[in-house]
Amino acid sequence: MMSTKNAELLPNLPVNKVCVTDLNSLLVCSLCSGYFFNAATITECLHTFCRSCLVRHIAVSLLCPKCNVLIHPTDPLVNIRLDSTMQDVLYKLLPQVEQEEQRREKEYYGNEENMDCTNTDEKMKYGDEKSKSAESLSRRIVRRKRISPGSSYGTAIVLEFAGGYMGFGCTDSIRAMLRRYLWVPKYTMIGRVQNYLHKKLNLDSAVQVCMFALTYLLNESLTLDTVCDAFFPDSMTKPITLHYAVLHKSYIQSLQES
Repeated sequence: MMSTKNAELLPNLPVNKVCVTDLNSLLVCSLCSGYFFNAATITECLHTFCRSCLVRHIAVSLLCPKCNVLIHPTDPLVNIRLDSTMQDVLYKLLPQVEQEEQRREKEYYGNEENMDCTNTDEKMKYGDEKSKSAESLSRRIVRRKRISPGSSYGTAIVLEFAGGYMGFGCTDSIRAMLRRYLWVPKYTMIGRVQNYLHKKLNLDSAVQVCMFALTYLLNESLTLDTVCDAFFPDSMTKPITLHYAVLHKSYIQSLQES
């Protein structure tokens, strides 16, 4: 109970009643047009959607459905977080929504998989299984797209080893990668591909991976999208070929100085 002293300090403000429908823009998922269920928020832009809706969306696009910000260049799931606060607010305002969603979950899984749920814990468990199923679907779709030459958000790459400079104490034990084919989002920078190769080849910190398109040395700040536009206009129909070489950093520095 509020004390008399605190009550005297508060002004006599009018009480304005707000209709719940006025808050729909904050409580409704723009992908399914329903109230949030297992609300999930994108950490890059803080837009919220149903978890299963969002996981299905990222199977075909790495961009936020609302603002088109890039969720993550390689694995968007790492930048998606369950928003229990938003879900709790929704259930406080509309307790019937939680009951209705649980009833539909029970009915859906009962019809589709002959599952009988008898308590709230099981209902919530089935809700999580539904989201995990959508997440699994997303990963399967992405894996299928990796074998295609190109798409609206990714590029298929063939990596060819161009050799390495063996001066400055560099050994001749460098071998080409066994896995030559990669599927990489088009927003990925060349520097990230270089770091990937450096790690996979177990290279020493004294050497550096350089990448070439045709005969041109690629700057590590370029994105694959830019490289495709400049050198590979048919990247949507067939893989692009990039060459990589392993050079000693001292040798690279001497070339830059000369």
